[in-house]
Amino acid sequence: MCAAVLKHWREAATAILVHQRRPAIQNIQKNGVKPKTKSPDTEQTTVAPMAGGLEMLVMKRSSRSSFMPDLYVFPGGTADDADFSREWMDIFRAATPEKKEERFGFVKTLSENAPMFSRQREAKFSSIPSEIAFRICALRETFEESGVLIARKGESLCSYKQNFSPCEAFNFGQDHASELEEWRQKVTSEPTQFLQLCKKYDIVPDVWSMFDWSDWLTPIGDPLSSKRFDAAFFICCLEEKPHVAEDASELVHFQWSSPQEMISENRQGKVQLAPPQLYEAHRLLNFSSADDLMNFLRRRVGQPMERWMPVRVQCADAVLFLFPGDSLYPSEPDIYGVEPALVMDKTLEELEAISPKRHRGVRQPPPKDSKPGSRPKFTLECNVQPRFGHVKPVL
Repeated sequence: MCAAVLKHWREAATAILVHQRRPAIQNIQKNGVKPKTKSPDTEQTTVAPMAGGLEMLVMKRSSRSSFMPDLYVFPGGTADDADFSREWMDIFRAATPEKKEERFGFVKTLSENAPMFSRQREAKFSSIPSEIAFRICALRETFEESGVLIARKGESLCSYKQNFSPCEAFNFGQDHASELEEWRQKVTSEPTQFLQLCKKYDIVPDVWSMFDWSDWLTPIGDPLSSKRFDAAFFICCLEEKPHVAEDASELVHFQWSSPQEMISENRQGKVQLAPPQLYEAHRLLNFSSADDLMNFLRRRVGQPMERWMPVRVQCADAVLFLFPGDSLYPSEPDIYGVEPALVMDKTLEELEAISPKRHRGVRQPPPKDSKPGSRPKFTLECNVQPRFGHVKPVL
């Protein structure tokens, strides 16, 4: 039996990589070039400052992909048995109960965590905490898909007197780009090679930089794919923007953009964000800087992830994707697809009248006068406060 394959879905992990965008002049100064200033003969400035703020990495899936083709997503993928290997305990120098607590105690939550973390697994997959295994998965998949390797030197594990705590991440790959490209191909072909890579360079995946963020379960009847995944979303704040190279197989393009830019491009039809990515981009609008985000993440350490499965409802003139907290969200959602799909004969306007609490995505057909091939209109609504100290999307 596999560690992360269930009857109705596979378990997966995703990394939301963010960094602080620097103003243009600051970037030039950092690279050792002095910016041009106003000359006595002109009032023009050659280089104008650019606004700072967060940037996040998104990658476009291939049109040949069996899951969400052509959509922009965060790097990530399905968990592998290798992510749960007993060998990681040696790499993390966590062979004793005391060391295990020292290394991994930060993942403990104040109440029961999402099912993908709390469920029982076979003994051979239980040496390492699931919260750590899925962080390893997210870091491995990020390395495979983008070439970004976020790791710590193994020797640093011996220098810490206090328990480890989440921190800003370091991109190990930026100093070893050429030699790691071969390893990237190996890891893509065989995930167990990620263990060998860490042994070779005496590094450990920087699980401490991966903060709990959200957990999305693919809804029943999703038109984007027949496959289903229970995916943990972790967020990682990088001090510098790393060099990225898409794998040119499953992923064909990448870009660093602010959440607002991605939302705007999605609205204009320039890109198409997968629904969870769009929702999380709206949530990130709450933060004006990486420091602001990091402070929030540190305050939330210990809060559990809550699994969300959007419930698809066909109404008279739209399709709703209900999230927990919505007035219409079922008290016991049908996560296995046993019951018939939900259909309501009321219009969107009529449903809004009986829904004081709205937490949903709304997909409406393009207007009749739209150009051929126009995408359906997708909007988010949220007037409820999420649980466990999280933030709601800025809409």
